[in-house]
Amino acid sequence: MKRIANRILVLFAVILGFTVTGCVSSDPETEQQLAGTWETSFTESEDGVQIVASSTETYSLEGHEYSCVLRYAFGYPIFEHFVTVTYSGNWKASKKTIEVDIDKNSIDFSFNKSITDKSDREEFKQEMLLELKKSGYSEESPILTSITDKFETEDEDGERLVYTRVK
Repeated sequence: MKRIANRILVLFAVILGFTVTGCVSSDPETEQQLAGTWETSFTESEDGVQIVASSTETYSLEGHEYSCVLRYAFGYPIFEHFVTVTYSGNWKASKKTIEVDIDKNSIDFSFNKSITDKSDREEFKQEMLLELKKSGYSEESPILTSITDKFETEDEDGERLVYTRVK
């Protein structure tokens, strides 16, 4: 379980692990294109066990509010939900970058208690909070493609994420 939890932390860092934020100037046209709800997911394998991470992110023009739901599951061939992490904050976008500032008081964890004990849950939670703290509770991600019903971004290691608009 500990190795799976560590791999999930790595996947969390991929989703969160965009470059530390700088000063993004707002671009109303790009923000209008991003407004709405988007999903992305990816899978990683470790010793024959697949870990699936998925993210649903909402960008609202009203108040430039942002929300994110991250879900992690593992297994093969049957997947077991491990944890859901939710948080919210504010966002802005330029033609080339999306910047999100996370409200650290909004972060919430929901674990599958049937497969984790209290100490594992607490350790995992503290490690995820540390990752957020290291990022300054901010994310900045490059926009690599035009924004239609899909767009691409990448993390600091060059891993590409494809986001699809939820209709």
